[in-house]
Amino acid sequence: MLQMVTCNFGKSMIYGGQFLILVFFTHTHTLSLSLSFFLQRPWLGEGLLISSGEKWKTRRRQLTHAFHFQLLKTFVPIFTKHANALSNYWAQLALPASQCPSDEDMVKMIAESRHPEGDPTGFILNDDDLHMIKIWKSGISKLLGMSASHLADNRSKRTFSSDEKANGCFDAFPVIKRATLDTICDTAMATHVNALNDWTGLQNSYVNAVNEANAQAWDWMLRPWLWNRTFKLTRLGKDFEANLNILHEFTRRVIRERKEALCKNPKESHEAKCFLDMLIRIQMEQPETMCDQDLADEVDTFMFEGHDTTAVNLSWVIYLLGRNPSVQAKARAEVMQLFGDGVSVDKVNHDQFDKLEYVTCVIKESLRLFPSVPWFSRVTTEDVHFDGMFVPKGVDVTIAPWVLHRLNEIWKDPHDFKPERHMQRPPHPFALIPFSAGPRNCIGQNFAMTEERVMIAALLQRFKWISLHDEDEVEPVPQVILRPSNGIWCKVWKISS
Repeated sequence: MLQMVTCNFGKSMIYGGQFLILVFFTHTHTLSLSLSFFLQRPWLGEGLLISSGEKWKTRRRQLTHAFHFQLLKTFVPIFTKHANALSNYWAQLALPASQCPSDEDMVKMIAESRHPEGDPTGFILNDDDLHMIKIWKSGISKLLGMSASHLADNRSKRTFSSDEKANGCFDAFPVIKRATLDTICDTAMATHVNALNDWTGLQNSYVNAVNEANAQAWDWMLRPWLWNRTFKLTRLGKDFEANLNILHEFTRRVIRERKEALCKNPKESHEAKCFLDMLIRIQMEQPETMCDQDLADEVDTFMFEGHDTTAVNLSWVIYLLGRNPSVQAKARAEVMQLFGDGVSVDKVNHDQFDKLEYVTCVIKESLRLFPSVPWFSRVTTEDVHFDGMFVPKGVDVTIAPWVLHRLNEIWKDPHDFKPERHMQRPPHPFALIPFSAGPRNCIGQNFAMTEERVMIAALLQRFKWISLHDEDEVEPVPQVILRPSNGIWCKVWKISS
């Protein structure tokens, strides 16, 4: 499937197709970053995500050591600490074990919660071409001036009463976002912010600003007439800049506090135990390759990518497990078999978490259905001829994993949630690309997968839950990150007292 759409502002956009995917990931010398990436520069500067050429090659080489397998093992105790903190937070909101339903009763609850007139597949269409149109029509609508709040279809929204919220029901998404922010700060930045338990400080402003800046960046990207200096004069531009000030203030504080801590303990600065320590050490030893702004850009990039994308995928995992009690039960059985009942996750080591094969399959299947980054694009720097096909110079090439991961020609029953399919190799080398692929793939993907295994295992060990949103109510929004527009509302029970 190869489709070309010419937009009314003169750019050619290509979506999908095996030919295009091979060009995208194997002909990197013919591609450069598209304008959509450069619109993120006010936020992320020239960090690893946006930099290119020799600067990107040098920085990638320098930072690869920060995500080495052996260093990742040392982070597991920190992952388990924050997984326990997240579990303890859920425990304050969950219903007692005496009210915990059986798996059969959970299936009945989910069946009763389905929207009476809803499409059983919700936003998912069986026909791939129609599915693609439906996914991207939100962007077309926004080009006509619609606001971010109108991205999803006009469907009835379920509301939750105060009694329901006090009866084991809560939105898991903002809770998880704060837990992953705590985790990335503690592991990669060696800084403790306690965002999960303090919803009033600068860390809370940071979480809110990330949400708003994402929506505003998407609005800006889909308004090409504002791709110039006039953007800063608009209300959207001014709001975006205000949020960037909050984001940059937070990351500058993290850098400042870590530098002060290293000055007080010079020996620790030579050990470079975390990502930020490594950046500071590079700045000290190779100042020509890492100025203060470079350091800030990398911290901005990894603070955003390290907590937001992970939080989004963890939330989709929780949503899917909450709609599929049999899968949830099977994943829980694996956790219990390896760890045992009553064994705290902080007593479990990295190698044991690696044995969670089915839980890993659940995470991969969630990333297939709801990839945290729903699309990415490049622009061709020269004419590309490949296997009898042709893409001219100057074309924006866009790959949409959200579409690719649901193609009938690649995946059997592509719209069904079937973790077992990942027990075997994907049907195509680029069939599953939630972390992109090729030289510019996500440098922190092993970090993210390990953190998610730990978090999900901790929740499965202590809780059962159902997702309260039906498939046609959850409404994923394909902004920079694939967010649930209505949150991830769950009803949660403790498994034991």
